[in-house]
Amino acid sequence: MKRLFLIIIPALICGVMFTNCAYKEAKPSGKKTTWELDGLIGKGKPKRTNTIWYSAITDTLGLLHKEETYNVILKYDEKGQWTEWSNYYKDGSIIGLEILEFDSVGHCIEMLVYRHGNIHHRRVFTNDNRGNIIEVYRYDANDSLFAKSFHRYDDYDYEIEASRYSATDSLISKTVSNYDKLGNMIESIVYGNDGSLTTKTLFMYDNLGNRIERTIYEPDEVLIEKNTYQYNEKRFAVEVNTFNSKDNTNTKITYSYQYDTNENWVERIEYNDGIAVRIIEKNIEYYEE
Repeated sequence: MKRLFLIIIPALICGVMFTNCAYKEAKPSGKKTTWELDGLIGKGKPKRTNTIWYSAITDTLGLLHKEETYNVILKYDEKGQWTEWSNYYKDGSIIGLEILEFDSVGHCIEMLVYRHGNIHHRRVFTNDNRGNIIEVYRYDANDSLFAKSFHRYDDYDYEIEASRYSATDSLISKTVSNYDKLGNMIESIVYGNDGSLTTKTLFMYDNLGNRIERTIYEPDEVLIEKNTYQYNEKRFAVEVNTFNSKDNTNTKITYSYQYDTNENWVERIEYNDGIAVRIIEKNIEYYEE
């Protein structure tokens, strides 16, 4: 899975967001490696992952088969930051490629995005003095600016506000986030271009920091969706239950895992209400230590 988690910081004095300075001593930093964000929480330092996605098919005899759909390759530096992402169809032809560029002190300054071998767009990042990206400018294939965003953070490197604009400075949306004293996001509120609330998402966690509930609301507290999560002893999700208020349906997704010697998962089978629907295999190459 690809993800770019590149946005993080201005300082708020103790007490603006939180009640007292003792809070500052207890709250951990919001900075995380991409290893952590990608669920590579076992031993060793992953250098490269090749994740292959399959459709799961159960035949009339009850035997499970798999059919490859695509694969994703991620490359990481030794500090746990991803540097290149690419994905491919099962015949080996490329779908997309994304490459990060860094300055001399290791701050990410640009991302080049390709689709089917052609430049699709690029993103240019402005960092603060802590190495957190506070401005993002997006340029299309003709190098014309088409969107930009500005990001604010608390003293602990957690993003508290993200505002997105068009090239002509028209506000598209604004997201405001709040966190508990352990650094878990507990609320994310999205506002539209007119400043009105669009959605509000609330999160709950267990005492290990695992997210156990996510609830999404429309304005006026109208429920959209509710998810609950259960985890195994390695802190990987083994069950996700979803209630969708639009069609009044409940869905249960469960997962089983296989692990490598570094305790990172290398196979995950996804079941929808007990029927296998997807198999993911992950080949992990590690840095030598």
